[in-house]
Amino acid sequence: GDIAELPKGNFVATLTLLGHAGRKLLRSGGQTGDLIFVTGTLGGSLSGKHLSFTPRVKEGSWLAQRSEVVAMMDLTDGLAKDLPAMLANGTCAMLDTADIPVSQDAHTMSTDSGKSALEHACCDGEDYELLLIVSASAETEDLEQAWSERFGARLTCIGKIDTMNTQSHSRALIDTNSGKPLFPDGGYQHLKSNA
Repeated sequence: GDIAELPKGNFVATLTLLGHAGRKLLRSGGQTGDLIFVTGTLGGSLSGKHLSFTPRVKEGSWLAQRSEVVAMMDLTDGLAKDLPAMLANGTCAMLDTADIPVSQDAHTMSTDSGKSALEHACCDGEDYELLLIVSASAETEDLEQAWSERFGARLTCIGKIDTMNTQSHSRALIDTNSGKPLFPDGGYQHLKSNA
């Protein structure tokens, strides 16, 4: 559900649209070995980037028809919170942090906030980009080539789903290089000060 908190005297209106989906692509569906992709760049909502964006409607519709895409969702609460929601119990996301497409706004924010640009990119939320899982057996070069011929936004592979032997890392984001968990309490937490 949509949750909002506003000062007294303000209100929130929510619009619900009903439609038909040719292929139902859920958040679940990813398995060990599958690849993790994001569109565009991440981070910058705290500097207002989220107030002027183009929804990835055409891109999402196109990706939903691609058989190699097995799960997808939009990034609203940040990669650190949304990606674990897509992982099955007993799995984790092994991320190549150098490949995460960090926005220039996130770099700018990091100079004043004391947080790294990567933390802003993974935790601030309201990116409104797409997070997708692609089958390990897919020809990713074909997907990326078809994407680049059709859309101007980036499509970046940032890691893969892996099996974890320890429950403490289940459904966690793990830095591929260090083996350590990334931002375990990250992402936008509703009804809490996120400053």
